[in-house]
Amino acid sequence: MKLPLQDILDGIREWNKVRKDRELATFYLSTARYFSFECADKGTSKYLHAYPGIYENHLYFFLIPSEFDSPDSKAVADIDAHINATPVNIGMGNGGQELPEKEAQERIDNWDNNVKEWVSVQIDAPEGIFQAFAIPTDYIKEKVAIPYDADFALRASTAAVSGYIADLVIVDKELKKSVYYDTVRPVPPFAPLEGDFYLLQLAEN
Repeated sequence: MKLPLQDILDGIREWNKVRKDRELATFYLSTARYFSFECADKGTSKYLHAYPGIYENHLYFFLIPSEFDSPDSKAVADIDAHINATPVNIGMGNGGQELPEKEAQERIDNWDNNVKEWVSVQIDAPEGIFQAFAIPTDYIKEKVAIPYDADFALRASTAAVSGYIADLVIVDKELKKSVYYDTVRPVPPFAPLEGDFYLLQLAEN
């Protein structure tokens, strides 16, 4: 769905408050399971930038191809035209998807079983809870609106104070199988690989 830029920026600002509030972060993330998205206009972008935000008291993700998420983009005047808003689906488990990849399923199970504990520890880490994700577009078909699901997950990491790094497992709804990529990157703790994550800059103003 499309939303006015002001609603999107307000949603991102609200998430930046939530991600620092232990009770609210636990409330929104402990039942978050996945969000669905399409991308028929990725252009030359190697990534989709996915921003969590709060809209009408619900957790949403705002997705924009990385080439448009920059103050240098020719489309900056109508940046909201390139942003799709999608609500996060809630539940008590990530079941229902065929995920043959053992590692992908383990990461989804980690989220289901450990998200409350992860929030409790991660919120006090220097980088805090994620502000965005960079989703690779390699597998996204050009000019075709194929539905994908992004399942919330946690990747085990000895480098993280919580023992996990936030992750997303991408599921191709057309093929009915998991399309797993290790290059989905939460920001922070990782720095962006492409694009400026310009919406974060706009939300700070």
